Amino acid sequence: MKVVIVRETPEKTKNMMAAQFPKEWKIITVGTEELTRAIGDADVIIPEGAVIDHPVLEKMKKLKLIQTGAGYDNVDIKACTERGIWVANAAGINARAVAEHVFAFILAWYKNIVALDGALKSGEFSMDYAGSELTQKAIGVVGLGNIGRDVARLAGAFNMNVLGALNSQTHHMIGKKEFELMKQDAFFINTCRGAVVDEPALIEALRQSRIGGAGLDVFETEPLPEESPLRKLDNVILSPHNAGEPDGLFFHKKRFQFFADNIFRVLKGKPPRNALNDPGGQSIEPDSQISPVILPEGYNGKILLVSVSGNGIKKTVILRSGDLWHREILRNTEVEIKNLGFENALVHELGGALVRFEPDGTITIYGASQEFGACDKEFAAEMVRKAFPERTVKFSPA
Repeated sequence: MKVVIVRETPEKTKNMMAAQFPKEWKIITVGTEELTRAIGDADVIIPEGAVIDHPVLEKMKKLKLIQTGAGYDNVDIKACTERGIWVANAAGINARAVAEHVFAFILAWYKNIVALDGALKSGEFSMDYAGSELTQKAIGVVGLGNIGRDVARLAGAFNMNVLGALNSQTHHMIGKKEFELMKQDAFFINTCRGAVVDEPALIEALRQSRIGGAGLDVFETEPLPEESPLRKLDNVILSPHNAGEPDGLFFHKKRFQFFADNIFRVLKGKPPRNALNDPGGQSIEPDSQISPVILPEGYNGKILLVSVSGNGIKKTVILRSGDLWHREILRNTEVEIKNLGFENALVHELGGALVRFEPDGTITIYGASQEFGACDKEFAAEMVRKAFPERTVKFSPA
């Protein structure tokens, strides 16, 4: 088994990555320029941003799997499918790490950590600055995927007001118009993709104090050019695209363990988890496509049960939680599924319910109000029992 990882990285990181795979496997780490030389007999490639298109695929005769991180726009999925090659991503694996990075930006900004650190180290002990608590502040989350949901959960712990949104049209979706609509003291954060933001418009908004500041982990051009104005602005906090790999070696152990597990699945003839295509024409197991979103313990709120079918998905159930209107949740769910490549997938509402975690440890399933329609409480209970097998699930008589 030969696995090729495409990444410019120090020797120590190469060894840490290789240690997550069986010793008998041949793990090769190369830079982008060395890619074509190393891939001829590769069984698996982890491109880490390298473009895998038709000419590259022509050189790989043994390839069984292309395993990406969260993003996969660098891979020609259609060409891979035609050649019988699985493509899978690792969406959600580093969600918590990125969400925590978001709050590192937020806390550093509103608690003035960078400014206070600099002032104290330069000899000052008191200075004028404007800070505030996070409670009751509004936080807008663009994209309610795995990371977005974790950000929303953390925001709840700070008693913030969460505004959710999901949009598949992301290129430069945040530009001059959007910055003009923000409050003058708004703090803008980007930890997803640099191209989501019109960078010149962001720089202009920061220079003119149209918004308060920004925390940026990703950029339109990476590495961030030395001449970039972002490096010189005092109202910007920068990090080098490391939110999902939070150590100095850009290594996330859980991520590579997921990669190894997916390779094992393919070797055993099973579809990889988070498969992005179906090269063999077989039906993909639902749980390898869409993981259920279960209410976290301590959260009492509305859920929505939906059935998904069509174009490779047999049947699955998704539980959604939150304070958004259920119609919006249903619509967002459909967008998420279509973004996985299932353009003809159908999403059907089965009903809303209310789930409550009781102080004694039991979980109560309540019927939905007339506003949300009838609810199959038995069906809801079945899903909740799977998530919390050690708990007693009961029904409210109301």
